[in-house]
Amino acid sequence: MVNPRTVCAAGVFALVWHGTALADESMASRLRSMEQRIQYLEQRVAAQDNVIVEKDRMIRELSGDADAWYQGIEIAGVVETEAVIEKPYDGETTTSFALATAELAIGADLGGGLGAEVVVAYNDDDGGMDLDSASLGYGDDMVEATAGLITLPFGVFETNMISDPPTLEIGEIGEAALQVGASAGGATGTVFVFQGDTRKEDRFDGFGASLAYSAEGETASADFQVGVINDIGESDSLGDMDSIADPDRSPVWGITASGIVRYGDTSLLVEYLGAGATFEGSELSFNGTGARPSAWIVEGAYDFDLNGMGATLAVGAHGTSEALALELPKNRLLAALSLELSDGLSLALQGAYDVDYGADDTCGEDCAGTGKKAHTATMLLGAEF
Repeated sequence: MVNPRTVCAAGVFALVWHGTALADESMASRLRSMEQRIQYLEQRVAAQDNVIVEKDRMIRELSGDADAWYQGIEIAGVVETEAVIEKPYDGETTTSFALATAELAIGADLGGGLGAEVVVAYNDDDGGMDLDSASLGYGDDMVEATAGLITLPFGVFETNMISDPPTLEIGEIGEAALQVGASAGGATGTVFVFQGDTRKEDRFDGFGASLAYSAEGETASADFQVGVINDIGESDSLGDMDSIADPDRSPVWGITASGIVRYGDTSLLVEYLGAGATFEGSELSFNGTGARPSAWIVEGAYDFDLNGMGATLAVGAHGTSEALALELPKNRLLAALSLELSDGLSLALQGAYDVDYGADDTCGEDCAGTGKKAHTATMLLGAEF
């Protein structure tokens, strides 16, 4: 007779054995399924990678080579129109509307710190576009060098006003030149030589130097510069005078100094530029002797927000000495408001009050001051791109 406990034990053992076998078979099946799934996903990823590579190739073909020379070209420009109401020293009030500025600059990054730039500007004398500057430059963290037709680093000429400062009117010099500068610890020293054209056109004998220093803190910053040049008679305004364009003329050295201090939203700007000696025997005379022209400016400005637009309110005083022959006022008081209407579009309003040289001041037989006052209101609409 079979023991029932034995039969029961045998049945339990058979059930456990078959269940374990079934579990092992199910686990193996799931592992094979997972391996197949992983292989499938890997194939999909590889296929997608191939598609991405192909799309990138097509984009490069359509857009061109990212390393092509023209990818380093940048173009920028300025267009400004100006409306003026003026009450001169003598005569009736006049009004005018004109194109004030039109400049187009093309720059190229040549790699390795090298670059080139060409600027053409509107000339209101003939209504055409003339070459303003063209240069080749090199720069890194320590050294910069520029060669070509450039504006010499003699004077800063910054202003918050619409009208050019008298320092620029007397001292701006654009010539074929070579300048080299070195920077260290916020200081930058620059030396330059240039091809003058008022005395001896076949001599590369113009030279000068400048020293600048910049400092910046959390809420304040400052920039200072001093400069010297061996012949200020080479400036664009002085050089236009026939008697200064004389091969026998002695050079007249010039000096400049400027400073800009900013604290929060306010700033103070000062600049001086002038001749270090007189221009003897030239039409640039003052009260019967050779003139020693100079100019200075002082401006204060405040930046603020006006209905979501960036705005600057500025007041200033400009002045000159012995610059009557250059048709510059002896003193000028100014106030200006500038608004950023949108990105790249600006509007500026300026009022100016000029005081002429005295009626006893002369700069030749047919050149004399009036001792009178003049008033000017100017509106400038400009766009940068």
